[in-house]
Amino acid sequence: CSGGVKMGPSTTYGSVKDLFDRIGGTIQKQVHNAAKTYTSELKGDLSLATYPGDEQPKESTSPDPCDLEHSLNTNVTSGGDKEYPCEKRSNVRFSDTQGSECDKRKIKGNKDNEGACAPYRRLHLCVRNLENISHINKINNKHNLLLEVSLAAKYEGASITGEYTKYKNKYGDVGSTMCTMLARSFADIGDIVRGRDLYSGNNKEKKQRKQLEDNLIEIFKMIQGKNESKLGALSLDQVREYWWELNREKVWYAITCNAGSYQYSQPTCSEEPLSQYKCHCINGDVPTNFDYVPQYLRWFDEWAEDFCRKRKHKLENAIKFCRGDSGQPKYCDRYGLDCEKTIRAKRFFYRGEDCNKCSVACDEYVKWIDNQKQEFLKQKKKYDEEITRGGSKSVGRTKRAASTENYEGYEKKFYEQLKKSSYRGVDAFLGLLSKETTCTAITDGGKIDFKTVDVGKNGDSVASDSNNSNKTFAPTEYCDPCPLCRVTWENGKWNDKKDSECVEVKQEKTYPDFNTTTIPVLTPEEGQSDILQKYKTFCKNGANGEKSVIDGGQIKNWQCHYEDTNRNNCILGEWKTFTGEKDVRSYHSFFYGSFTEMLKDSVEWREKLNSCINNKSQTCKELCHGKCKCYERWVEKKKEEFKKIKDHFGKQGDLLKDINGGDPSVILIPTLSVNFQNDMIVAKGDPNAIKRIKEVLEKKKYELEDYSKKETIIDYMFEDDLEEIKKCLETHKEKCEEPPKPKPSDGGSPGARSENPAGKGPPLTGDAGEEEEEEDEEDKDEVDGSDEVGGSDVDEEKAGDEEPEGVDNTDGTVETATDTSVDVCDTVKTALTTPDNLTEACQQKYEYGREKFPNWKCIPTSGATTAPSTS
Repeated sequence: CSGGVKMGPSTTYGSVKDLFDRIGGTIQKQVHNAAKTYTSELKGDLSLATYPGDEQPKESTSPDPCDLEHSLNTNVTSGGDKEYPCEKRSNVRFSDTQGSECDKRKIKGNKDNEGACAPYRRLHLCVRNLENISHINKINNKHNLLLEVSLAAKYEGASITGEYTKYKNKYGDVGSTMCTMLARSFADIGDIVRGRDLYSGNNKEKKQRKQLEDNLIEIFKMIQGKNESKLGALSLDQVREYWWELNREKVWYAITCNAGSYQYSQPTCSEEPLSQYKCHCINGDVPTNFDYVPQYLRWFDEWAEDFCRKRKHKLENAIKFCRGDSGQPKYCDRYGLDCEKTIRAKRFFYRGEDCNKCSVACDEYVKWIDNQKQEFLKQKKKYDEEITRGGSKSVGRTKRAASTENYEGYEKKFYEQLKKSSYRGVDAFLGLLSKETTCTAITDGGKIDFKTVDVGKNGDSVASDSNNSNKTFAPTEYCDPCPLCRVTWENGKWNDKKDSECVEVKQEKTYPDFNTTTIPVLTPEEGQSDILQKYKTFCKNGANGEKSVIDGGQIKNWQCHYEDTNRNNCILGEWKTFTGEKDVRSYHSFFYGSFTEMLKDSVEWREKLNSCINNKSQTCKELCHGKCKCYERWVEKKKEEFKKIKDHFGKQGDLLKDINGGDPSVILIPTLSVNFQNDMIVAKGDPNAIKRIKEVLEKKKYELEDYSKKETIIDYMFEDDLEEIKKCLETHKEKCEEPPKPKPSDGGSPGARSENPAGKGPPLTGDAGEEEEEEDEEDKDEVDGSDEVGGSDVDEEKAGDEEPEGVDNTDGTVETATDTSVDVCDTVKTALTTPDNLTEACQQKYEYGREKFPNWKCIPTSGATTAPSTS
């Protein structure tokens, strides 16, 4: 970039993106002016990239990054297709069911109630080739580093353009242009190169990213060392910042290879108001300055855009199923009641024939909006600290060498400019954030206004304006309980009947066992998202009946009471103490909700314990035993709950009359297999619940057609779960046996450049050994106590904290190995009497493994001490 992008300071901005590009443009110019002095030392050239040890080590790379192929143009030599940038990354880059990652264990610098949220797009960034660099001495110069970064950018761009087009075609109002989405990934790659990326992921991903950061530090040290006379006075952070600035134009070219005719939305180019073909300025400049905007702020903007789009569609879904569609009005509430007939004041609750879908849609919406509220408040609280701290790298950053301490980088410069603007305070920034196109386009459910959302005394978001009109994070009125009096449809709108028309008539009621059922429901711990965390307390204490679990804890007693057709309802507590204040759910809404949670949790258990259940090596892991026992306890408790739900199903007098006193299972089986599934799909219910239904239906299709077995899809799900648990417990004992010592490794796999022919796509997964290794890393993610269950108590204060560097976080795995005896004396004799053996061994340790064995030297027999060149 020549610094020709038209940007400058401003006092007013049309949007957050406008603010980003304008202030970012000012910083980019400053960095460019400082970096251009070092152009010859830091600017790479793809055509000069080399491949040490290859049959064609030089002059085999096109200067056009769009011509790069992961199977040919790389020095990543881990093998197993690890040079493919999108290896093991999700193909889904923009999800309508999954959202941001805000966990303090996975985002650097985050606290319990304050921090950044990484967008779903960032979680699957295609940079696996950079994470899998195994021989940094092959990527020890500016050209070869540019090769690997450009390769990652090209494949990331292809992933974004392919998926974003589908996403936009499906939803239309996605908010940002293709070029903006590419700019976000471009900036994230820039942060990785400069050592400023906030996303660390789980323990397995942390290990990969630490290895990447360590490798980049060493690579930049080598680049600096080769140009000591010019770069020696710079800190390592400056070298990294300037390398990025001088090579960003080529990286942008790579990430936009598949951008087609898309234009950048902001008027940033110096010669034209908008960028031209493939998101480029007409003079070749990079149109975006997002890579000079702090990652926290970029992610906050992306989060707001995603929130407004999803809120619009989820709200439309709730309106459709709660108020009618295609001109046919209806009035259902979240609990499956028909508000045209329900009179709460008289305690007359009437189930709506088609209100189950309203329950499904509203349950999803209410849970989602509450989670979004917490994510918003977490990001909002971080703003003032960021401004005050000014982008200092001291919080949550990878520790750098002492020589870099005085250089803060682009973040500090950006915040200094932001402080001078009218957006120093969080309210002004949130006001601008509310101007996102997807947010201003919303008309239903109240105006989106992030600025006037207040935390409230109890941590609840409430409206801070006098009219209480801020509904940004409010559960929609379309999901509210029915009014006290019934409603009527008059003159094209719904009207509440006057309270005087339905004065409460108190009457004594009895609730005999023949039409009343108490159902103990095991509920997850509030505020927990991880399945092990949800039920950890239950698994430790529940079997002994501790009060923390039963009395007001995780096991909550619901009571369902059948009166008549469409008057079969449930409350939390007992009907005999019901005063009318508690919410009433129709029985059908209650069991829909219960089954949804069971199915969803079953999926989460199986995914969480995948490495324990599907343990290919049959290696005993003690931690797996406790986790699978917790899974087993969950199944047994849910089976008790399901039995009670089935018992009440058989107490419905109208149903028993219809089947002439027959077995209610002939109705329940198809109700769950067909009706429940269809309602979930149509009303866009929980995707994990739908996924599990389909899995069990596929596996038990013929059994479900045989009503004589009296087994429902939920019964078969529990059977399937218990089979997996049995397999787990047979492999993983409470105490694993001590195995013989493992034999030493016989080396790694061949390199990538000669391994894959051009044009062939990558396999979907790596080799089995790699999968086992990664599964072990996933197990380590829970060892710090955050997920440990069924075993000894853990230190709750430390649960979930990031691991300190240098701590060996063992997962309790006891490896099993085969004892292969060898004659050590013969082996040593052969090695010492065969000259080639010594030479090859030294080359393996020194030339190709220097990063692991820095003190090895290959000394010729003549006694010379000259080591091989590293240039």
